[in-house]
Amino acid sequence: MPCGRVNTVADLLADPHLRVRQAIVGVEDLAMAAAPRKGPGVTTATTTAPVLGAQTDEILREVLSLDPARIRPLRTAGAVA
Repeated sequence: MPCGRVNTVADLLADPHLRVRQAIVGVEDLAMAAAPRKGPGVTTATTTAPVLGAQTDEILREVLSLDPARIRPLRTAGAVA
């Protein structure tokens, strides 16, 4: 039966091997895992997810073809973020 240590998040953030390998990166005020592969042609850029509702209007317009007059009542009613 394979077994091994299970690290906590604090363990991972403090791990010197992961730091040297740049496996933990900072994005805004967060620490997160970097791209698992490194090498020529591998993009390691990271970004955070948009905040809730940041793309709602765009999605309602472009995916559902709703105009602003139809979106306003949805937002007022709290049906969309």
